[in-house]
Amino acid sequence: MLPLQEPTPAPRSILVVEDDLIQRLVIAEELRGAGFIVIEAMTVQQALDWIDGGGLPDLVFSDVQLPGGKSGVDLAATLRDTAPALPVILTSGGGPPQESGCPHFVPKPYEIEAVVAVIRHMLGLPGRGLA
Repeated sequence: MLPLQEPTPAPRSILVVEDDLIQRLVIAEELRGAGFIVIEAMTVQQALDWIDGGGLPDLVFSDVQLPGGKSGVDLAATLRDTAPALPVILTSGGGPPQESGCPHFVPKPYEIEAVVAVIRHMLGLPGRGLA
């Protein structure tokens, strides 16, 4: 008789919303390297279009200052209303936004390894290995 094997959990998905192409590519590549599925968006509208199309990430990592008339704070507020259990991390070089209602903030410039560790912690994942 063969021992029962634990099913391999599905990789977790992270929606990265960042208008700076280089920063978005770097953090997305690191997250993929850590075993996450990464969806990239440049604006709040792109992020919401993906979610409205049926996508629901396990976590959102968003810059505060974004083009298109809506900020990462606006995105976090929308997600609080539509998906209140969805964790959101905001990031900015200008300091934490006042009254964002989002308790998780990572200042720029950030250490990518630290961001990955925070994401793993927020998703209840071990510190290393596949997401």
